[in-house]
Amino acid sequence: MAQGPMRSVHEHLQAVLGDLSPRAPEPTAVDETIGLAVAERVVSDFPLPPFTSSAMDGYAVRLADVDALPATLPVPIDLPAGSALAVRLAPGVAHRIMTGATVPEGADAVIPVEWTDAGAHNVVIEHLSVAAAPGLNIRPQGDDLPKGAILADVGDVVEAPRLALMASAGISSVAAFPAPRVAVVSTGDELHPLGKPLPPGGIYDSNGYLIAALAAQAGGRVAHRVRLTDDEQPATEILESIASEVDLIVTTGGVSAGAYEVIKDVFAKLGTAEFTAVAMQPGKPQGHGTIAGTPVITLPGNPLSAMVSFHIFVGPAIRALGGHREVMAPRARLSTAVELDPRPDRVRYLPAVADLLRQTVSTPPRHGSHRSSVAVGTNCLIEVPVGQAQMMAGTEVEVVLFPAR
Repeated sequence: MAQGPMRSVHEHLQAVLGDLSPRAPEPTAVDETIGLAVAERVVSDFPLPPFTSSAMDGYAVRLADVDALPATLPVPIDLPAGSALAVRLAPGVAHRIMTGATVPEGADAVIPVEWTDAGAHNVVIEHLSVAAAPGLNIRPQGDDLPKGAILADVGDVVEAPRLALMASAGISSVAAFPAPRVAVVSTGDELHPLGKPLPPGGIYDSNGYLIAALAAQAGGRVAHRVRLTDDEQPATEILESIASEVDLIVTTGGVSAGAYEVIKDVFAKLGTAEFTAVAMQPGKPQGHGTIAGTPVITLPGNPLSAMVSFHIFVGPAIRALGGHREVMAPRARLSTAVELDPRPDRVRYLPAVADLLRQTVSTPPRHGSHRSSVAVGTNCLIEVPVGQAQMMAGTEVEVVLFPAR
């Protein structure tokens, strides 16, 4: 462990992010881009919508023909959505039209079917809105976006609405940064796999599942999830073997100041890591480095410490490796519903429940870096700044929001 004063959270985050960069972009089918960052500017080759269309099921008319109500008009043509029929609306007639169909030339309004007797060959228009004016229920060509509009830019992460927007413009494939391949490594002789009885002194390897799940939520693809014993030689061989197959290795445990800290032993042999104390609670012991050029982030082994450390350091690293423009988790300023005790020498991170509707945030009553249960059901971390005095309920605090599950 490095000697001297503790490193700030910001300083350690900058050290972790360093020169991280994504792999080369790959052509990707648009329906496979969810969660990926776009690696090129994507523009529309035509306006959206591509033609003037009806916003309602009803009748395309000239408003001049229905200025006196009730008005009866012949209906010579039906215009369903998708019809390629190019017609012009003659004076004194109506065309029955469906939502999304091309509005015929000459029409300046679409009368909703609810305002009529719904006639098929002749229609009686029974009333109009007092606000009826040219353009009523008509969507002009390009009303959503003009030709050449930017649909996605470099670093934009594709979510369902953006995917649908690109699809509506006929985009079938885009260059996207691939999801970072992540290896999740938990350490310690005390760890055991699920499905087998625990021996005396043993615990189940929950951290492996925790970090793998968080990595996937952050946009990573978990390529390996392994457990290491406290034996330095096999641990070194395993880490070296998987380094060439992933973009990031995340370890938990083996980084404190005591004996049997296998991660520190491996990196002491390889000579490519920095271990330090970060001014945060939980999560004080941290480290980062490389194995065969692959970045490694080492987290403490206590479950809550590992979870907090992931959100503060690893999530941003995965997003940076994925080419995301925004790598930091979103934050909010909310009013705390409980009293908070600051530490005079470090930032505290408390799992909490943010109520964005009421603009409040509250924490479970019990804390402790070994207590996995306090994180269940939470959706953010309260960031309690360094301070001397207790923060009373009602104080505005900064919260780090978790990504959507």
